[in-house]
Amino acid sequence: MKKVLLVYKKLSNYGGTERSIVYTAKELIEKGYSVKILASQVDKIDTSNLDIKVIKVPHWPSWLKLASFAIVSYIYIKKAQKDNYISYCFGNSIGCDILRVSGGTHKCYVKQAYLRHTNKLSLMLAKLKRNLSVYHWLLIYIQKKAFTYNNTKYFVVPSEYVKNQLIQGYNVDSSKIVIQYNKIDLKKFNPENKNKVFLKTLNLNQDKFYFLYVSTNFWLKGFFYLLDAFKIACKDKEFFARAHLIAVGQDSVNKFKAKAKKLSIENKISFFGKRNDLENFYKSSDCFVYPSLYDSAGFVIEEALACGLPVIASKFAGYSELVEKSKAGIVIDPTNLKEFSKVLLDFFYKKTDELKLMSSNASNFMVQLDKLENEDIFDRFG
Repeated sequence: MKKVLLVYKKLSNYGGTERSIVYTAKELIEKGYSVKILASQVDKIDTSNLDIKVIKVPHWPSWLKLASFAIVSYIYIKKAQKDNYISYCFGNSIGCDILRVSGGTHKCYVKQAYLRHTNKLSLMLAKLKRNLSVYHWLLIYIQKKAFTYNNTKYFVVPSEYVKNQLIQGYNVDSSKIVIQYNKIDLKKFNPENKNKVFLKTLNLNQDKFYFLYVSTNFWLKGFFYLLDAFKIACKDKEFFARAHLIAVGQDSVNKFKAKAKKLSIENKISFFGKRNDLENFYKSSDCFVYPSLYDSAGFVIEEALACGLPVIASKFAGYSELVEKSKAGIVIDPTNLKEFSKVLLDFFYKKTDELKLMSSNASNFMVQLDKLENEDIFDRFG
């Protein structure tokens, strides 16, 4: 019987990685593995029938929490390996057999996050704050140790985008990197009942052409670039008359509303905050726009494609590669406003048959992707 140690700082119902640890543990147990979990916090999640070791680390300041978990988890990993456990770590742990790099590298994230600062003073202050952060430099150090640790046999990543970060940033051997695409619930996200009836409940006119944007972090996911590109596109009279932007996912949007008003497009945008019925928005829109400045994967891209929605995706989002593979949209540089606005216009003026073909390509591709089973990485161990 193979024995597996899963390592992550927190188990919780909130957060993709936090939930996936418990899901992975139960899946491995069903396959006959002996599983232990190492964490520093367990919060509001069903952990029945699971063997969990909770280690005590300080929860403040953040840099001390990060350092403490890295050190203590390293000690436990070494002990477990002596007992023939295969260590599978999620996040920033050193010394494991398999390291899952879900969020990409911190160095790449920081570089891309600076793009949100279009004002020189704002950018200068952001860089100063970052360079004075103990947490920032400590995380870079820990990741360097983790990504260059000789005895780590495999790195599991969600996209080619993250794979390239490891190769280019840390010279990781490509043969040690395994891509495993995230799966979504196709029972919820699918093209069934795809129409604009739902828009009535939002008091929106069904005759408009709707661009949809979904994110919980409007700053990092490039919404302000979308506003600028949308403003440029609105110079076209037909676009101005019929195009409308729906923004979902973030409750605090006053700054974005103010910018929209400054651009004189406030009547062209509807904000709906956090929602539990995203599938209805996907199914009632005409095009999904995701101008993210950084995303190692991008669940929302998968969800949009699964609902049969053509996608305009940022080249800085990992799952932009799925848009290309599915032939259901286009990949752009969101910081190039001239290109961005032109693409918005191109989609607005596409013929119905062309949009229908993209829609069909999108949903069919996600069905096929769902059928592909991820490799059981533990089969590589004797």
